[in-house]
Amino acid sequence: MTAFAVKHIARNRGPLVNRLSTYSCEPCSFTSKNQESCEAAKGNIIYVIEVRLISRRTTYWLGYKYVARKQVTHPLPGKWDGRFTYMNKSAAPPFAEGMYFDSPVQITNAKFCKWYARESFGMVELPSLLCAPLEEMFLAPGSGARKCA
Repeated sequence: MTAFAVKHIARNRGPLVNRLSTYSCEPCSFTSKNQESCEAAKGNIIYVIEVRLISRRTTYWLGYKYVARKQVTHPLPGKWDGRFTYMNKSAAPPFAEGMYFDSPVQITNAKFCKWYARESFGMVELPSLLCAPLEEMFLAPGSGARKCA
């Protein structure tokens, strides 16, 4: 299974925690990359990662993951959130597949952070080796991760 990571830039879109209550029931993400969005919609996992700039240092925070089932183009000649061409969605509730944190959790895995820092904004395919640290965060005892419902 292929996995993708989507950046949520906190300074541009506000804190991810403000949107998690919506995304926990109906997970989705936004991008302008057609090829990646189309591939993700074939039942692949999308990890949504908040990017924060704290004291001139970039940090990464894992918010949620879900299995993408659909790619949607904005119905009008506009864009999602004023800047994105495509939205990926999970299955409709109660069949949404995914997990989320009530508040994003910082990603401290050095290999992941170093790799992700080199990636441009938007959606990017995640190397399989770098999925494991993210999965461990969701599965760790006491992580507080919840299933989408």
